[in-house]
Amino acid sequence: MAAEITVFRLPAKHLGQLGGANVLSQYRQAGAAAVSIDWEQGCIQEIDQDSAVSATAAVTCANVPALGMLILILKASGSGTVTFTLSTGFLVNGTAAPTTGKQIAIAFVSNGTNFVELCRTSAAV
Repeated sequence: MAAEITVFRLPAKHLGQLGGANVLSQYRQAGAAAVSIDWEQGCIQEIDQDSAVSATAAVTCANVPALGMLILILKASGSGTVTFTLSTGFLVNGTAAPTTGKQIAIAFVSNGTNFVELCRTSAAV
């Protein structure tokens, strides 16, 4: 009998992405001056940043998968604009700066090293 070959290894909650099934896992976290995305928490993640805590947020992702997509929802709470700068683990087209009570969604696809920006909302909604 031939040995089985593992082509890739993904958490079970992300396997639906490969077959087109609607398997979504959403994770929310409060913002801070530095925020780390953990892809293991799900393929849809929201950062709710209160401008009173910090008007800027550096967002990183250390565990970019070999295969996968990520939808990141960046939300500004409190009073004022929050500027999100996506750095380590991301290849993006500039910063995202939603105003109070608004949010910006950005979709990414993994190239095995970074999450590459695929598209984003044209304005904060």
